[in-house]
Amino acid sequence: MGISADMEQAATIDGCNRIQSMMKVLLPVAAPGIVTTLIFIFINAWNEYTVALCLISTDTLKPLTVGINTFNGYNIIEWQYLFAASIFAIIPVVILFMGIEKNLVSGLPPAA
Repeated sequence: MGISADMEQAATIDGCNRIQSMMKVLLPVAAPGIVTTLIFIFINAWNEYTVALCLISTDTLKPLTVGINTFNGYNIIEWQYLFAASIFAIIPVVILFMGIEKNLVSGLPPAA
């Protein structure tokens, strides 16, 4: 048996039922992996460009990443609007990392 099974058995011996042992033992052990997976899923969904460009034809439904491409004209690029839209596109990702940073750091191994 693995370490998590041994920890679950120890929690059961200490008087926890299955749900309590999952909430108090297994979930804290798995939390860094869950947080990392959530970050990857969010960033992949937020940066989705190809599928949105191909499947969404209505301009009001297109995500911000596809809308940024409209600032590239045939002969001119409107840099000020392009950079402003890029800042708006990265704000949610930066806020996500600021909120989750403690959980990510807690899952890292100690420095050697």
